[in-house]
Amino acid sequence: TLAAGWPESIPGVTINRACGSSHQAIEFAVMGVMSGRYDLAIAGGVETMSRVPLGATRAVGQPYGPGMLGRYGVEAFDQGPGAEMMAKRWNLSRQQLDEFALASHQKATAATDAGAFDGQLVPVPTAPDLTHDEGIRRGSTLEKLGSLKPAFAEDGVVTAGNASQISDGAAAVMVTTPERAAELGLRPLARLHSGVVMGDDPVMVLSAPIPATAK
Repeated sequence: TLAAGWPESIPGVTINRACGSSHQAIEFAVMGVMSGRYDLAIAGGVETMSRVPLGATRAVGQPYGPGMLGRYGVEAFDQGPGAEMMAKRWNLSRQQLDEFALASHQKATAATDAGAFDGQLVPVPTAPDLTHDEGIRRGSTLEKLGSLKPAFAEDGVVTAGNASQISDGAAAVMVTTPERAAELGLRPLARLHSGVVMGDDPVMVLSAPIPATAK
């Protein structure tokens, strides 16, 4: 906020909820606006995996205490093996995962080419300048995806082609009331009226959105 030139009187806070950090930032912003504590808030997030790789927080020591590890009988908690557990539990095949990944990139490509994201992207001044999402895999095929080796288990189904990417990026959204938006001459893009945060099996790691979206 200070680098952006905003007034020093505007407070800020950093949140770390791993992959859900930006979502949690929006949740906190919405809570503040709904309660009347704020009339306007900016929720954002940044991911710089080229600078801060997966597991970087473990460089300063083991983040899990013996009580937690002993409770679940594991040495660590990892999203990769967790994704394999989910695929096995819900009978998701390699073919299904590759097809879903390919369809996702095809939709992203089509939306980009149609200009759907033009009003949402801010060019990054580098050499050369970045003006589009480099994470979209254009021209991928099921054959290419099928040639990739599993990333976390020899007989696994999760690969670099159907898993989340190592990416750098940032985004921000303004949250306010209808009245305040009208005062500022802004047209809302979406309405937020509720939110749910849930916990689930920490060994599987990734399954908590399932009970959250069921509420």
